[in-house]
Amino acid sequence: MSKKPKKPPQFNYLLPPEECTRVYAVLDGKPGLDPCGHPDQFLEAGHVMYGTAPEDDGFQAQWRDYGTVVLNAPHGEREPDWEGIEADNPGWVRSDHPWHPFSKWITKASIEASAGATVLAFMPAATDRKWFHQYVVEANSIALLEQRVKCYVPNPQGGDPERGPQPMNSHMMVLWTSDNATADRFYEAYKTRGMIVEPRPVKGA
Repeated sequence: MSKKPKKPPQFNYLLPPEECTRVYAVLDGKPGLDPCGHPDQFLEAGHVMYGTAPEDDGFQAQWRDYGTVVLNAPHGEREPDWEGIEADNPGWVRSDHPWHPFSKWITKASIEASAGATVLAFMPAATDRKWFHQYVVEANSIALLEQRVKCYVPNPQGGDPERGPQPMNSHMMVLWTSDNATADRFYEAYKTRGMIVEPRPVKGA
């Protein structure tokens, strides 16, 4: 029996324009930093890091220096077999950016928020994962979205991004902040999109 070819992985799910508008509403403008940028994304930020070189690795950046951060980390825990994928897909070239498991990005978000950054993250609503119970429950507000976000995915042929295969999980938006006004705007932006819970409400809110 022939071995099934390995397909290039799909880790990047790009927020559609309408969800970008909600992000801007929560953060009162464009975020200061997007540490997991993708060239095809609709989301805009003051500084976007694409991870194409060590000095452009958003995981290594000090997020607190940028004030507000939006996180849409690539999905996945285990680094793919890049050599096998390249062998089965002639012409496909892997980008040179370093690999960081999804759980490490969530850990980073919690650490940077503790140091003063406001972090708004889009992620799968995987409440059975260890990272959820370690770090997401430390957030100030969580919006468990009633419907999955209809994300775009990069076009492998190099054209415009398109609606494509969606993540299996439902979605949630997670906010770490110490700012009352940001927490209030989060509630207003997502109150009609699903259920909002506040594991750790901002003091005085």
